Amino acid sequence: LAVAKTELSGLEQATRVAGETPPPAVLEHYPTPMAKTVFGKELHFRLAHGRLQFVPWDDFIERLKADAPQQVQRLRDQARVEEQLPPLGGFVLKYALQRVDASMQTRSGGAVSQTRVELERFVLLPVQETMGETIQQALENANSDFRLRLSEHPPGKTTLTVWVYPDSFGDFRLLKGEMFKRGYLTAARPLPEGMPIGGSPDGSRSVAE
Repeated sequence: LAVAKTELSGLEQATRVAGETPPPAVLEHYPTPMAKTVFGKELHFRLAHGRLQFVPWDDFIERLKADAPQQVQRLRDQARVEEQLPPLGGFVLKYALQRVDASMQTRSGGAVSQTRVELERFVLLPVQETMGETIQQALENANSDFRLRLSEHPPGKTTLTVWVYPDSFGDFRLLKGEMFKRGYLTAARPLPEGMPIGGSPDGSRSVAE
């Protein structure tokens, strides 16, 4: 509903500028009883400039887990370090680790210092701004990258998480409608223009409908 309202507001503003009477807006309703927090298989996609691009989220997370321990020694001399992983699937991953020094009380009433290393945040940056398939190509072409990936993950066990930017809210509604017909749950992750896809230990899980 929030996505639809934002799209409707933009259309009305453009219509007023053009001096035309705004056409009636039709909002489709899909009868999902409730939103569900995603815990199963999750496929991530970026939707920007009307184009859908697969995001190799799971692969990047595994590479992050393997690379981060190798950077821990650098935190002996500094409180924070940043690192970047090689490109994969049209994205690069940048992450930051931080050293946290804390004091803990012992049973005897004394205090001991404790140092731990935490992941502060990571972001996925596209190697080029416009990439991927149009919604029409993704949905209608039987050999599209999108449909080939769906063929490997059956509905009912897979959720599509779409990181969507303001210029593609209308395309997301079309995508969600088609996915609903095919039995897939879809989770929207709206992002302001210019903000990269990312995550942190304090982030929330996707909620699908």
